[in-house]
Amino acid sequence: MSMQGTLGFNFSVGKDLYAATVRHVMLRDSEGNEEYKYSTSTPQKEVVVMGPQAFNNYLTSIQSKIGSLNHTLTYLSMRSESLLVATQKNGQKTSADDLKLKDTQFQLTKTRTHIQALKGFFVNAKRDWGNLAARVIGRVDWAPPMALLLPMGTAI
Repeated sequence: MSMQGTLGFNFSVGKDLYAATVRHVMLRDSEGNEEYKYSTSTPQKEVVVMGPQAFNNYLTSIQSKIGSLNHTLTYLSMRSESLLVATQKNGQKTSADDLKLKDTQFQLTKTRTHIQALKGFFVNAKRDWGNLAARVIGRVDWAPPMALLLPMGTAI
């Protein structure tokens, strides 16, 4: 599964949903420019969301975001401790110091929540979408050769 690309447009016919894309996204160059039409006697060509490499990259990006948030957590923790020490040191707690401390503690809570949500999502994505078959969203129904789509005598 080395081909990738985006869908062009989609439409429905009754309860069936169809999407259009360029031919090279679904069929290898080695398959030639012959018409492909799905039938029970032809091998089914599945359409998947994220091939193996794209899926692994996606999981890596989630892990990277968690790592980045962990660095943010470390910074916010040090800032919170520093603000606490500063207010205790001079003995006078100003409303500005109190506001900074409350804001930092809010950011700490928010960042911890974000990390936990991403960790849960990572586990679910790996479990539920880790198998390529779980990411199949359809099949190629029809892929005409370029000659069928161009008027006679048109150069490519």
